[in-house]
Amino acid sequence: MSTVSVIIPTYNNVDMVVNAIDSVLAQTYKEFEIIVVDDGSTDNTKEVVQSYGDSVKYVYQENSHISAARNRGFSVSKGKYIAQLDADDLWLPEKLEKQIAMFEKYPKAGMVYCDSYICDYGEEHRRDQIFSKLYVPQANGHVFEYFFKTNPMCTSSALISRDIWEQLGGLDTNMRGGQDTEFFMRISYYSPVYACHQPLMIYRRHGKNTSSTISYANVYNALKKNIKQRHSLVKNLKKANQKLPLYVVVFSKMPPLIQYGIVLSWRLKYGTSQTHTLKLINRYGRKLVGAWCGK
Repeated sequence: MSTVSVIIPTYNNVDMVVNAIDSVLAQTYKEFEIIVVDDGSTDNTKEVVQSYGDSVKYVYQENSHISAARNRGFSVSKGKYIAQLDADDLWLPEKLEKQIAMFEKYPKAGMVYCDSYICDYGEEHRRDQIFSKLYVPQANGHVFEYFFKTNPMCTSSALISRDIWEQLGGLDTNMRGGQDTEFFMRISYYSPVYACHQPLMIYRRHGKNTSSTISYANVYNALKKNIKQRHSLVKNLKKANQKLPLYVVVFSKMPPLIQYGIVLSWRLKYGTSQTHTLKLINRYGRKLVGAWCGK
């Protein structure tokens, strides 16, 4: 199994996505898989991505927005860590190697991020603008209050623990801007976060960038909603777990068909509605009870 799953969402961005893929293939750390999620492109993205052969897994979906594409990529991933890479960004060769080293140093971390070079598209050779110097410095540890006040990272700088992604249910697909920022805030609320204090990626500015249009009021409202929902679900699952037999406690280690049967049996015995049960199965998958009762 690959240690890192690199998820690259793209939409009608074939020239840039090739650069992004090549920057992953050039990594000094080689234990990765690349998953390109085509969010309904109408150009020749499919043909170009599939020309990489077995080096890249191509996944197509009807246009559903970037957050749904990231979550779709996660659903077919196998890695212990999940790396987000936007199609218009680039990684420097040592990015994954240095971030994996940080996870080995801080095994309880939910996320490790790095600094970024900022440049205009076509001027990738320029290395004179650095995110932490232009905007805000990075922070380590329990940094929720810091992340709540500011955004110290680019989306493509994140390497995320698979466990924390599963526990939090991924990105909020109801958002149409700021979904990555909200997700990073949520991760920092539930787990420690650490930074590699050096630029290991390149953020390329161009006419289609969306980060400058974020509504932080919407981000904060979504964050509040998602944290409240998770607290409510954890409370209900813990309460239900007191009634359930032992085989449900080890639910997360069982094959999917057995899981499905167990949860449906749970519904019949304890009266949970079918709609709610199926929603939990679809959203939280293999670690329905195991992950969500963890915190």
